Amino acid sequence: MDKDQKALLYAAVVCDIETMQNLLDRGVPIDSRDCDQNTPLHLVLDEECVEFLIKNGCDIDARNSKGQTALMVAIDNYFHDLAILLIDYGADVNCCDINNWNALHLASSCISIELHFLVRLLVSKVSDIDAVTTGGYEGHTALSLAALRGNKGIVDYLIQAGANVSIGGYTNSRTVFHSAILKGWTDIVEATVNEFNVNTADFDGRTPLILASIEAYWNKGKHYVIVDLLLKCGANIYLKDNNNRTALYYAAPDVELIILFINNGAYLEHFEYTKIHNNHLCREEILRDKELCIQIAINEYNNLYLPKVYQLYSSVIKLPLMKSLKIKNNQYVISEIETSVKCEIQRKTFCNVMDLRPLVLQMMAVRSLIANRF
Repeated sequence: MDKDQKALLYAAVVCDIETMQNLLDRGVPIDSRDCDQNTPLHLVLDEECVEFLIKNGCDIDARNSKGQTALMVAIDNYFHDLAILLIDYGADVNCCDINNWNALHLASSCISIELHFLVRLLVSKVSDIDAVTTGGYEGHTALSLAALRGNKGIVDYLIQAGANVSIGGYTNSRTVFHSAILKGWTDIVEATVNEFNVNTADFDGRTPLILASIEAYWNKGKHYVIVDLLLKCGANIYLKDNNNRTALYYAAPDVELIILFINNGAYLEHFEYTKIHNNHLCREEILRDKELCIQIAINEYNNLYLPKVYQLYSSVIKLPLMKSLKIKNNQYVISEIETSVKCEIQRKTFCNVMDLRPLVLQMMAVRSLIANRF
């Protein structure tokens, strides 16, 4: 690249049309390139300069070292007006970069309300609304990228435009629903839950509920809402992933999450459904031996440091916790537990978490949380 070519590229950056015209008149190639293979059209920031270059015969679809055209660079840098102008002048919206990203992928993955019009324009012109990326975020469509970024308006529009909701990334084994759940976009999950089978597994065998349970352990708040929504929409609690683990297994270290499962009808028969290792909560919740059930409840409860439990978890556990109560010194509480266990076993031959609520099960859950975290 000689000094005149450098001068042309610099003139494009600063939008100096007069200098660009003088250099072109001297025979400098209009598609001169910098070290990243950008042409002047890749570098301009002004609509008047774009029109000048196009009218002087530049290659509107020239690609840089990343495989990006000027249109793709404009979208990637949020220059919406330039992007629309380039489309009006005939820029190819189906061109792809080295990762097979096209203009629609880029527009859908950017977080800007101003891009909604551009997305609509691109959808009307692209040859394949479900084109799939091969690098970067591999296996994604424009729809799944919008879901990952939390662009609900774009998600809604792309679905209405006929985008395939079943493609969502990582060799296409995840859906848009999986993507939104992983990122915790509750509004997208709520808006699209009826579009999907809530038990569809990804390449790891993980259902939406399993993914939400894993994320809830680390991210709390918004994923709790998603777990609750999935449970209310009929998600199967007992499906296993490729590691032979259920959503309950991943929820086990988190008492609030386990109680959410309990309140939505979880039947925690771990001999049949899940292996919950020894230091996780709820490991003894389903017991058919009355005396053992009573003894475990008493032993677990007696080891609670109740003031801390009350302070931290009284809003979560759906029963009052007395700050000074110890079972070993309170025959009334022991009798209540015995009565509850006996009635439950007599009625169903085992202790069911749905019917044997507070004294045995939820106190044990709190105990296990304290054992694991303090």
